[in-house]
Amino acid sequence: MKISVLMAVFNEEKFLDKTLSALMKQSLKPNQIIAIDDGSTDKSLKIIAKYPDVAIWRLPVKKDKTLERYPIVLSIGSHALSDDFDYVGILDADTLLETQYYQKLTQRMNADKTIGIAGGQLIGEQAGKSLGLMPYVYGANRLYSRRCWLKLNDGKVMKSIPQIDFYHNIYAEMLGFKTQRYSDIKSWHLRPSRLGNAFVKGYHAYEFGYYWYYILLRALRNSNLSMIAGYLKARISNRPEYPIKPYVRRLQTERLRRIFTSTA
Repeated sequence: MKISVLMAVFNEEKFLDKTLSALMKQSLKPNQIIAIDDGSTDKSLKIIAKYPDVAIWRLPVKKDKTLERYPIVLSIGSHALSDDFDYVGILDADTLLETQYYQKLTQRMNADKTIGIAGGQLIGEQAGKSLGLMPYVYGANRLYSRRCWLKLNDGKVMKSIPQIDFYHNIYAEMLGFKTQRYSDIKSWHLRPSRLGNAFVKGYHAYEFGYYWYYILLRALRNSNLSMIAGYLKARISNRPEYPIKPYVRRLQTERLRRIFTSTA
């Protein structure tokens, strides 16, 4: 089984060595590791250079303005994916994997070919709360089957889609794949959790087809009206909508029905 891993890097000197060291100790070691450095100004590149099995893609320090760099960086690196991969892993530079992480995941994915995206428990990262649409494989410790990856992206090169973990999970289920998180397979998010930009989340929520009242409920729950501002900005800008829109809206309707039924 051949595993290719994509890792976005930007000023990760505090955690990168631990992440790469754990990756090298995997019982099922990846055949390809691609680190895409997005213009780091710290010691990240020197740390990566200590690991000869890691291929480095260096991007310019000066960047074009965009709401979200992460999917752009991963997309650029995905051009270097081997043509014969069996699995693609996305791993953050601040995430530590248990020694048998990929071995355990591939065993379970091989046993159930309908699983398209899988991941272990991500300790230190919080999942979505009451208004989350589904218990998806959040966080950058995901592993994709070849068939799922190629269908999600219409080929080997990853499409640059915002909120990529959410989008991939929703789209994978829409395409008929299962997404599965295993609580007995461990990984650790070394960096303290940070709240995402609410304006950006609202902006992309419009592109994904969120109902306006669902965004309103989320904004009120989080006491952050900038999510609504982002949603409205995308709407008046005539932003394109993604193919997951009907599936997202069905999930929202089902989720709200369950909430209201349970509180009735």
